Amino acid sequence: MKNLLKGYTTKISATTSFQAFPDISGTRIVWTQIDDAGVFTLQYKNLATGFTSKLASSTNTPFVASIDGTRVVWMSIKYTEPFAFNIYFKDVATGKSSRIGTPNISITPIISGKKIVWSEIDSSNHSSLYIKDLATGVTKKLNL
Repeated sequence: MKNLLKGYTTKISATTSFQAFPDISGTRIVWTQIDDAGVFTLQYKNLATGFTSKLASSTNTPFVASIDGTRVVWMSIKYTEPFAFNIYFKDVATGKSSRIGTPNISITPIISGKKIVWSEIDSSNHSSLYIKDLATGVTKKLNL
């Protein structure tokens, strides 16, 4: 990580594992890590406190995440049959977690405040955008 104000670079994690797909919100970072055994983990780190956590782990599923404060959403891709593209949510502060979306292919989640948006592809190969309000629990299709 590079501090743009002070001009120095800091290593986030002391590991030899492959790391990719980072996202940052303030002092909090999430990223995917792949170890030598091929295990994918979704990692979280609070730079202000040094607290780290493994949010998810799988032997066949990479993760692509978005973070806003203590809330994290991520796409999980299962490459073995039956194939699956799912979205999950976790609030690191409360420990609350859930699966988001429908049984369709759910991809590219982004979180901002208490809202999550993502794209879904149905069985007819049509793509639609969805939004979930975490405050109300309401999920709806965006008609653009």
